[in-house]
Amino acid sequence: MNIWRVFYWTAFVLGWIIFPLMLVYVGSGDFTIKGKIKRACINNLIYYSFIGILSLFILVYLWT
Repeated sequence: MNIWRVFYWTAFVLGWIIFPLMLVYVGSGDFTIKGKIKRACINNLIYYSFIGILSLFILVYLWT
């Protein structure tokens, strides 16, 4: 039973955190590793903030 939890959480972390960061990291035009990591974190923070705010508005709308 524990092996499935490991698989689940590994897939969760890879799918929602690591892969999106790597996608922006590879596609960024910065020349340094630090710049690429910073750009990837900022872009993903903006994306997840937007999704969170949108979800909050939808939740409030459905609740009212």
